[in-house]
Amino acid sequence: MNSTGQFDGVFITKQKRSAVCIKIQAQLIEVHFDNEVKTFEISKLDISLGGNKNNLMYFNLKNDQDQSFYLHISTALFRHLGQFSNKKYKNILQARKADFRRSVVSVGTVLIGILVLFGLLSALKKPIVDKIANSISLDVEHALGEQLIKVYLPPNKVINNKEINEQFKLLLIPLLNTYEIKKDIQVYISSDSDLNAFALPGGYIVFNSGLLLASESAEEVLGVAAHELAHVTERHVLRGIIQSGGLFLMVQTLLGDMTGVIAIIMENSSQLLSLSFSRDHEMRADEVGFTHLVEAGIDPRGLTQFFERLKQKESGTQKKYQDYLQFISTHPMTQDRIDKNKLRYEELSYDIKNNILKQQFNYKDFKTLLKQ
Repeated sequence: MNSTGQFDGVFITKQKRSAVCIKIQAQLIEVHFDNEVKTFEISKLDISLGGNKNNLMYFNLKNDQDQSFYLHISTALFRHLGQFSNKKYKNILQARKADFRRSVVSVGTVLIGILVLFGLLSALKKPIVDKIANSISLDVEHALGEQLIKVYLPPNKVINNKEINEQFKLLLIPLLNTYEIKKDIQVYISSDSDLNAFALPGGYIVFNSGLLLASESAEEVLGVAAHELAHVTERHVLRGIIQSGGLFLMVQTLLGDMTGVIAIIMENSSQLLSLSFSRDHEMRADEVGFTHLVEAGIDPRGLTQFFERLKQKESGTQKKYQDYLQFISTHPMTQDRIDKNKLRYEELSYDIKNNILKQQFNYKDFKTLLKQ
């Protein structure tokens, strides 16, 4: 088609169908064959719609039902046919406009429905995630963690030095004794020099040697450990994996297909796992970890001291600054969290504070051992 009103069409007779060029001008329609041209007055044509979704316009000769031709409907076609006063054409034009309005309404209705669905799922996001998490047994969660530990801690990264592991276990025992699931907790030390520690579903916790060497006291390490243990007991990692699964997992849950949901989580857990927790999860881990530290008679200010000391290194060497940024990216310790932890300690009673004892563990010797 061009601006002069030329369109590709098909001319139909009893014998054959022919591709033709159709020109629309004045009150006439010209049908151009390879070797001839036929001209028709618009007033002598019957016009109708056909094809899939009425996307074709048929022109039938009133005095010869054995001949007809059709065009694909387009905006340009209606523009060129707009000059005609043919009543049948005007009725078709009105019908097409009505179809268009109905299509717009239908599309609008679908879009509104989608927006409502997304809004509903957004509002129900937390209850849905909670439902999925609560439906997953501890055995399944442990199996999930067992699968993930192989991905995030390759065997060649595990420190298997017996003396180091026994010393580290000795440091953690008072804290672990405050947890009902202590027998399910498995702690590993990685040879990775990056400043990091992370928890996995089912009670797996990994400390990088980089973090342990950057710490300056047993209280700092125990503060980090209590925080990571809280992520385990509150099932934050599992909930994060579920939430990362997005809309599909939520819809499957609404449909009640929990077997399928668990299978999807198990199959895609390494891709769905995010080591960056939400602000609410971090705040909750601070609170729960603080409670367990106090119960164990451990100074609960260690985690806050560790973060504050790290923040002071922002103006240090590039390596220290990069370590700081990496750790903060996965453990965002905002000033609000620091202030809340300090306030929790200030609100402890005199008797509780008096029950907090200085750790006798020689952390300096442990670091020396770890460096060997």
